[in-house]
Amino acid sequence: MKKVFGVLAIIFLIFLAGCVTNEKYELIFNGVKLYFRGDLNKAINVPVYPKETLIPDMILNEKIEKITIAFPNVTKAGYYGVAGYELAYKLTFIYNHLYSPFSNPEVKEKQNYTCLYYRDFEKEICIGKIIFNEYQTLKGKENEVIIILLGEGLANKTEIILNPEKNVILLKGKSFSQENRKYTDLDLAVAKFFLVLFSAL
Repeated sequence: MKKVFGVLAIIFLIFLAGCVTNEKYELIFNGVKLYFRGDLNKAINVPVYPKETLIPDMILNEKIEKITIAFPNVTKAGYYGVAGYELAYKLTFIYNHLYSPFSNPEVKEKQNYTCLYYRDFEKEICIGKIIFNEYQTLKGKENEVIIILLGEGLANKTEIILNPEKNVILLKGKSFSQENRKYTDLDLAVAKFFLVLFSAL
């Protein structure tokens, strides 16, 4: 299973090597350069309600065992796919930093989830996906956070809405238009989500 994780990491590095990057799309954390699809200078202005500190409170909570990324059942799935991949990859990076900085975790596939087992902490965190037709009824369990992606046609603003009572995070991007830019508003919301998380580490 470690081989699977290694292959995914290599694929991501190849993807990065093929991108024309500059400082607006890069963040260096502990000496590791991370590439973002959204312009970080623009992403920093994405509003978070009710407050930014709830993002690390929900995602970095020691009780968390499952992160579910929820995709709408729509035709423009590609925009959601790249946002979902960025979420899964960087969340894995963050949890590895927290629980296994010197070795890779054991990786297991369980239905639509990739589960990371950190032996030293006897802790497992699973990251996976679901498809929804209506997001209003989605609710995470005590040890689960659901990250709901809402893009063009489903979001009238670019923002992040946090609902700790339901263990739900809404990442909203108003437009998928990429005219004169290479990112969507949803990419900006995802980037802001991680800017807040990395600043808390």
